[in-house]
Amino acid sequence: MRVEFRLYGGLRDLLPAEARGRGELELVTGAAVADLLAQLGVQRTVVVACNDEDVPATHALQDGDKIAVFSAVSGGRI
Repeated sequence: MRVEFRLYGGLRDLLPAEARGRGELELVTGAAVADLLAQLGVQRTVVVACNDEDVPATHALQDGDKIAVFSAVSGGRI
């Protein structure tokens, strides 16, 4: 199956500059978000949206899904 992905923020550095944070990957049927992240070399905590809905790393992907990956950000009081 084939999925489209987009990396945001510092995650864009995982791809060549000319990719501009975008790409497509061929994954085995039944692959999960975690499989996509591993193939991309993402080794930090991230927030993932699949077709504009937040999903966990265990979410099973489908052919044609559009994935957005954001660096997790936390904040608090100063």
